[in-house]
This record gives sequence, C-alpha cells and structure tokens, in this order.
Amino acid sequence: MTKSETSKATSNDIIKVAGLKSSGKTEFLLKPDSAANKNLAADLKILGVSKLRFAGYIRPMGKSDWVLHGKLGASVQQTCVITLESVTSRLNADVSRLFTSDMPDFGNEEEREMVEDENIEPLTDVINLADVMAEALALNLPAYPKKDGAEIEKTDFAASDVEPLTDETIKPFAGLAALRDKLNK
Repeated sequence: MTKSETSKATSNDIIKVAGLKSSGKTEFLLKPDSAANKNLAADLKILGVSKLRFAGYIRPMGKSDWVLHGKLGASVQQTCVITLESVTSRLNADVSRLFTSDMPDFGNEEEREMVEDENIEPLTDVINLADVMAEALALNLPAYPKKDGAEIEKTDFAASDVEPLTDETIKPFAGLAALRDKLNK
C-alpha cells in the first residue's frame, strides 16, 4: 500500500463520509483511555474492559457505498455464572460492515422486517467508529462466562414427601430404558 493510497484518520472516533477518499483506504485506530473503557463496561453491564483496540480501514465500494474491515481486541472482566467471581476473557474478532446508501426505507412502521445481513448499515453523513467498536464488543462477549474449574453442584429440591426430580428422571425415555432392562432379565 503506497502512501497516496492511504489516508490516516485522526484520533477522532467520527469519520465524515464526505472526507473519505474515493479511491484507496482510510485507516483507523481506536485505543480508548481507561475512562472510556470504564464507561463502556458500565454500558455493557460488565465488570471491566481493558486493552481495547479497534484497528482497520474503510474503503469505497461502488459509487456510493463504503466497507469497513477491522480487528477488535480487548480483555473483559465479567461475573462467573456459577461462582459470581470475576472472570477475565480475551476477545479477538474480525469486524466487517457495509455502509450502503441503498437501504430499504421502512417508514415509521412499528414492525419492521429485519435485513438478512446484520453487517449492513445505512449510510449517513458520518461513520461512528466508537459505535461500531462498542457493538462488536457487545456481540463478542462470552454469553456465559465461567471461571476455570467451576462446576454446578448437583442439587435436588422437593417437598419432604416427594421424590426430587433429577436429570435422569426428567428424560422422557428413562422409564422405557428401565422397563426394557427389566424385560430382558
């Protein structure tokens, strides 16, 4: 990539589409400070975000669309779903978005049909890199963070005169297997 093919975005998180070059790539790098990471963690309702880095480029696609390709990296602290202790996970994800001027207009309808490709965004006057980064981080968070070695202990709950349900008794064919074994004897 030659110097004439690439322009560097400033530290500003918002890129004006009118300022993008019609040929070549516009590179970007976002490394939020600790205060921004703290606010992002609060927004995502997690314990913490650190080492957050979002780097990539935006290039033209066709006459009026723009494509963003980037790499997201972060360390996140979440609550373990079993022990409720802090769990740190390292995230590395590829991020792609197509900003298109040809998005269908759904009007003010309350029910809207979803666009098949979740990576397609409507093109506006600006591309907010911080929003793309935050959305990518949210989408890549572990759904059920678990501390190494943490396991759910077996617990049985029932009234004193009732046999507790177990995984084995809940299975629909557990009784049939016992009947089969009884008949085979």
